[in-house]
Amino acid sequence: MITAIPSDYARKPVYTDGYVVYNSLIAFSRHWVCPKGSGDTNIAEGCNTYLRHRVSYLVRRSTAFARNIEWLFRRLFYVLFCRNERIAQEGIQVHAK
Repeated sequence: MITAIPSDYARKPVYTDGYVVYNSLIAFSRHWVCPKGSGDTNIAEGCNTYLRHRVSYLVRRSTAFARNIEWLFRRLFYVLFCRNERIAQEGIQVHAK
């Protein structure tokens, strides 16, 4: 499973909730545990929620599905493009670590 991760991502840090299984799957040097309530995963979880809300293909147990992977990519691109445009127009500051 870990070997299926593209090499560009394989060397990036991994932030998890500290579930015990992750210790055997992720190298210690790349594994960062974010304790419950720390807020370190808020940005990632916020993005996931935003995408699930706007792209029905990403919702679990949905009757909507992408018949063509190209349409999924187009939908994701459009949703993220519109979000980035709105952020740029409103001057919203997005903080990342």
